[in-house]
Amino acid sequence: MIRRKNDYQRCIPRRKLGTKEASEYSGVSVSTLTKLRCLSSNGPRFAKLGRRVVYDPQDLDNWI
Repeated sequence: MIRRKNDYQRCIPRRKLGTKEASEYSGVSVSTLTKLRCLSSNGPRFAKLGRRVVYDPQDLDNWI
């Protein structure tokens, strides 16, 4: 079976960023990310892992 590059990319999990890291990555304040997450649907996509909120860098790039 021949594997393509995309098959390997699907197997490798991407690193998720916490709110502070996402803030530094995107140039938006932590407070703004929190407000966008709670009050608006215009912010970047996020996921909750228990109490922790994480962002995918690709979603942040798409949002910016």
